[in-house]
Amino acid sequence: MGDLEPRINVPAVIAKGIISGIPLVGPVAAEVFWEVLPNKRLDRIEQVLDELGQRLSDVEPERVRRQMLEPVFVDLLDEGVRQATRTSSDQRLQEIAAVLAGGIREGDVAELDRKFLLHLLDELNDTEVLLLSMYGKEEPARTEIVKAHAAALVYELVAFAGPHSRPDVIEQEQVLGGHLKTGH
Repeated sequence: MGDLEPRINVPAVIAKGIISGIPLVGPVAAEVFWEVLPNKRLDRIEQVLDELGQRLSDVEPERVRRQMLEPVFVDLLDEGVRQATRTSSDQRLQEIAAVLAGGIREGDVAELDRKFLLHLLDELNDTEVLLLSMYGKEEPARTEIVKAHAAALVYELVAFAGPHSRPDVIEQEQVLGGHLKTGH
């Protein structure tokens, strides 16, 4: 068999056949698993790499290449791509690219555990990241982000107890702040 001949993944073909045979949802699920999701994953990888390239456009190409080939960065890139394939948020893709770019730009992948930063990012939802950004350095970009997403910081809490239960508007920070402080 030549190297250029396509290889058949027998277990995948069998699984696709079994899933396709499930009444009503099977054919659609097979299409989602074997066509839609792989294409979405590739699109997200392309987006995060494009964003990374934009963030590093002012860095010398040889330095980018050298840093990206370092084993510690290869591991970081692998983690970043894994997270990118699982998100549907463009903002999250930008955040992942920012962590990756910081590792190349600063050359601190080994000293500063950027993989740990990616794991933290993976544990937080978009609103929690927004809340944390409010505590960052006062910059025009941060101010724009907070203004653009101000509605996410307020929501209605419905009280079900008592004869005069009514929705009370509370700050999201009161609820999510507990998660950010305790990790629960």
